[in-house]
Amino acid sequence: MKPLVCLALVATLLQGCASVRNVRGKVTATPPPPHAANFFLPPLPDKSLPMRRVAMLPLSGGRFPAEALREVTEAIQGELSRKTLFEVVPVSGADLEAICGQRQLSSVEHIPADVLHALHERLGAEGVLFTDITNFRPYRPIAIGVRAKLVDIGSGAISWACDVVFDSGQPAVAENARKFQRKFSDPNRKLADDGGSVLISPARFAKFAASEAFSSLDSSPSVMH
Repeated sequence: MKPLVCLALVATLLQGCASVRNVRGKVTATPPPPHAANFFLPPLPDKSLPMRRVAMLPLSGGRFPAEALREVTEAIQGELSRKTLFEVVPVSGADLEAICGQRQLSSVEHIPADVLHALHERLGAEGVLFTDITNFRPYRPIAIGVRAKLVDIGSGAISWACDVVFDSGQPAVAENARKFQRKFSDPNRKLADDGGSVLISPARFAKFAASEAFSSLDSSPSVMH
């Protein structure tokens, strides 16, 4: 299942938050407006060198406890690494706190410019991935919402963004989750998996959601292939 693209909203995003700008020592981007459908911000034209190392900040879960999002964090890190688009460098909450005094940074809040510079200096990162979990229902029907943006440290541009919700209570989502599970299930398991296990496991459903949410990164000109 490829999430629907809301063209009018994408146009708004391209006008309102297609780039990051310095304002009194802070990097700021206009928060995206409420949306009626899932969307991807198309990769922007970029003449910079491809990103080879991206710092992945801790997931911002808002009202969701960090412990509950542990499996989601591992799933997103794993799916990004599996795509081999760039080297993923996870940044822990403690590391981020040492840099800016906060353990999480949302994709829609003001970002101090020195945070981006510090990530570049300390990790050699060329990009920073901000990821928010906007919806999380770990019981059936499982649902996960992902909002993310990839910022190019060198240019300050938002190279890619998405805001999607996957609800296994929707038949089409459930079927695509089953297909994903069948495709990547362990063939050596004693019991065959018809894909249904993904609908009762938050960890497995998180892998499906992460794979779908970051699928459009494959076509971005600003990442390494």
